[in-house]
Amino acid sequence: MSQDFFLKYIIVGNTSVGKSAILHRFIKNDFKSDTIATVGVDYKARNINVEDKSIGLMIWDTAGMEAYRSFTQAYYRSSAVAIFVYDITKKETFTAIPGWIQLIRQNCPDNPHLVTVIVGNKSDLEQQRAVDSTEGDKMAKEHKSLFFEASAVTGDNIDEIFEKAAQQCFEKYKDGDIDITNDTFGFLLGPRQLEICSTGGETSGCSC
Repeated sequence: MSQDFFLKYIIVGNTSVGKSAILHRFIKNDFKSDTIATVGVDYKARNINVEDKSIGLMIWDTAGMEAYRSFTQAYYRSSAVAIFVYDITKKETFTAIPGWIQLIRQNCPDNPHLVTVIVGNKSDLEQQRAVDSTEGDKMAKEHKSLFFEASAVTGDNIDEIFEKAAQQCFEKYKDGDIDITNDTFGFLLGPRQLEICSTGGETSGCSC
């Protein structure tokens, strides 16, 4: 089925928090225990449905190591959704999140409607928890972000991370907050909507 829209996602956070494992779970619906640290960036895609629309998610998974920071920043731009991941068993990965948020916003200055999601990964390791869920929820509220605790091992809340962010983007689109003619918003018309526009059909928000 042709997509109605495309959304660009970026996943960031310190190294070894499970960014690649989260993405692999979302794409393949299984857990890859031998995931190695991402070198530079990795790209995956998946279609989901929001209301009656088919939306293609274009997802960039970026390296968390400082050595790759200058290289990966080029991929932050023109994002519709930014997902910030920390490890609930490592406090330092949580305290690093505001710095990641600042870095992403610096690289997406022309998108005031960027949807942000803060994710506490490894919720299956409850006995090793170093960050309480209330801390994550508080940080998310401070940064006007969605918040989830999730587990790439069990799959808990993984689909919800991506689907809720897409739903929020789509709501902003319907409200007229997102300019689909401006690719800095990371929200693009797909083949089906372009065909509707070219044949003179009606589509909400179309400005072709």
